[in-house]
Amino acid sequence: MLNILIQGTLPIKITLLLQCAIKFADFTSGAFIFAMYLEQLKTDLERIAGKCEMKSGETMTQVLARLDTNAHLESTPAKLKHYLLQRSYIKALAWIEDPRAPHQV
Repeated sequence: MLNILIQGTLPIKITLLLQCAIKFADFTSGAFIFAMYLEQLKTDLERIAGKCEMKSGETMTQVLARLDTNAHLESTPAKLKHYLLQRSYIKALAWIEDPRAPHQV
């Protein structure tokens, strides 16, 4: 009977493990993409703030256009979206560096 129980539940356990692995992979790839998004956003904000140089051939208008686009993305966190929409770029940069910190720049 134990043998039947193990044989009967093994496919279910394997299926559940596979589902968990797939969800974890989706989560980690999503987290990776979000981290890349934040890194590009941070770089753009640093360029606006004068903390790093513009890329060769890139204009301030292009950077501002990217920031405006990011402000309207659904995936942008609410507080960050608020700072971007208000063009509070220093506050947006501070938020990216530490989202839990009180932001009174």
